[in-house]
Amino acid sequence: MSSGDRPQILVLGPEPRVAARHNSERLNVTLYGSPFINGSSRGLLEDNTLISEIENDPAKALRQLDGEFVALIETPEHVRVASDRFSSHPVFYAVEDDTLVVSFSYQALWKRLAERNALKIDPLAFYEFLHFQRLFAESTLDQSTKALQPATVLSFNKSTASVTTSSYWSPNFEKRTDGRKAIASALAGAVRDSITEKTRTSKKTAMLLSGGMDSRVVLGGFPANAQPLAITVGEIENNE
Repeated sequence: MSSGDRPQILVLGPEPRVAARHNSERLNVTLYGSPFINGSSRGLLEDNTLISEIENDPAKALRQLDGEFVALIETPEHVRVASDRFSSHPVFYAVEDDTLVVSFSYQALWKRLAERNALKIDPLAFYEFLHFQRLFAESTLDQSTKALQPATVLSFNKSTASVTTSSYWSPNFEKRTDGRKAIASALAGAVRDSITEKTRTSKKTAMLLSGGMDSRVVLGGFPANAQPLAITVGEIENNE
């Protein structure tokens, strides 16, 4: 996207499913993934109040969204990219002169940097990955690219080509005192609701069943009349 001589945004990598779009003279919005508001995914960008909040107070608007999503918001002054509360869709970004490069695939961004002779490998990040089997915070394997953190809005100023990030939501770690059964019931209900939303448009669902607690919890969240095809893959027999 561009506007005259203004800096551009370049999106790389295979894009997730487009859930909703809004295009006007002042505001372009694309919602990727499977966002919803108040349990519904219909008419997400048809509410004029929400559109106004996206333009004037993005953090307030984003706090109303739930589910797995990435929001791409462009005004004449800014480009904003927002992740959902748990970064379900990874997003990576770098700034090239006056262009914000956003990628849903780190491999695609790595390839672009390499082709432009702009790839600067980060040895410490490689050590971190080998030691912990993961990278922490916004670090990636090169010095130019960053990973967008959960519940974060990246704001790119078109005039200055500067980038700022801010958090629009944080988890509530307040200890619950209503007992283990109530907490377990709340978790089970949340898993069932999530599975219902994720499989809403699927005629038949399959899942990888590792035998661990995570996949068992997911399997337990399916209704009895809509059990998935459970698949276990392994080189040896798994007694679990």
